[in-house]
Amino acid sequence: MLTCRDVARSATDYMERELSLRESLQIRLHLLMCGFCRLYVRQLAATRDALRRMLRPLPSDEDMDRLLSVFRSRVDDDKSGR
Repeated sequence: MLTCRDVARSATDYMERELSLRESLQIRLHLLMCGFCRLYVRQLAATRDALRRMLRPLPSDEDMDRLLSVFRSRVDDDKSGR
């Protein structure tokens, strides 16, 4: 039976599906029985997902200029009552 420390050490590999079937099943079994580790893995996954969203490529300067141009033209249209 895995300990909470074992799960904490392997949590990232578990989430990235880098463990063997046996290791993954052992962690799943532990997570079924341990609310603290379930919460830890959920929080780790939320952190990973937030970082992935933050690190997505930003629009290029050219794309931003086009977006601003479209936005400004719509604002101007709204101001003129079109």
